[in-house]
Amino acid sequence: MAYLTYEDKNGVTKRLYFIDRGKGDILFLIHGWYQNSEECYQPYIEHFSAKYRVIAPDLPGHGKSYKSKDFNFSIQDSIQAMVTLLKHFKNEGATIHIAGASLGSYIALKIAIDYPDLIQCVVLISTLVDFKISEYEIDKLLKLNTIILYLSLRYRSMQDKFPFDGRKSEYWRIDGKMPGKTEHYNQKMKNHPLHAARGYLRSFLNRTLLNDLPKNSKPVLLIYGKRDKLTPADFAESLARKMPRAVLRIIGNSGHNVYLTKPNEVIQHMEDFLQEHKKRSFKWLNMFWRR
Repeated sequence: MAYLTYEDKNGVTKRLYFIDRGKGDILFLIHGWYQNSEECYQPYIEHFSAKYRVIAPDLPGHGKSYKSKDFNFSIQDSIQAMVTLLKHFKNEGATIHIAGASLGSYIALKIAIDYPDLIQCVVLISTLVDFKISEYEIDKLLKLNTIILYLSLRYRSMQDKFPFDGRKSEYWRIDGKMPGKTEHYNQKMKNHPLHAARGYLRSFLNRTLLNDLPKNSKPVLLIYGKRDKLTPADFAESLARKMPRAVLRIIGNSGHNVYLTKPNEVIQHMEDFLQEHKKRSFKWLNMFWRR
């Protein structure tokens, strides 16, 4: 566990939390909305830290990272926070592979397009590339005042609906027990408070990377659940065709939260992809020191 304290472009001091485990090339993991690094990636951290140095930050407004009402929260703020952390490790000479799930995959892809020199390759799980898919749900939530939004999110949590759907398994994996409906909501609100959620919601509107996909020059692994209703598998196929170095893997009997429900299968696809695109350094001295 570690923190990076830094000043953003406006001179505002911020404190970003991240898990730091293992040694070697860096595997940089970005979690989804209403999650944190431990909830989203616990089995991934345990597995990959045997071969990589795993860096798993909590996004702004989530988990143990800064989330005071004094800050403004948005996707763009999260992208800049992740870039700041990536540059911190890149300055140490690290080779970095980046992976993101759901909202985290949007951030990872945006970084791959805008900051290609920071990373070696990218893994995108249940990728949100075009938020227009969810714009109806987002617009409904944004039109609510604070009290009604609070009640609406509480109801959605209890009914296991967007943005909480299918995520109680996180706590089963971490704590060994499934939380009750009220406990689930309270855990989510503590992790990602209402003021931060509203800031993210505003930043979701009219946001898309569809026209930027061909600009991505990095190797990409796309992983989707076959039953994903938020980002359908046939949509994934069209995304893969638009990126010149993309590989698509679809996992059966799983939905948008495939990274939570099928971690072993996702890990295996990631393992194969990362091994294929591991940076190979050629040591010129070997030519002269052979025995």
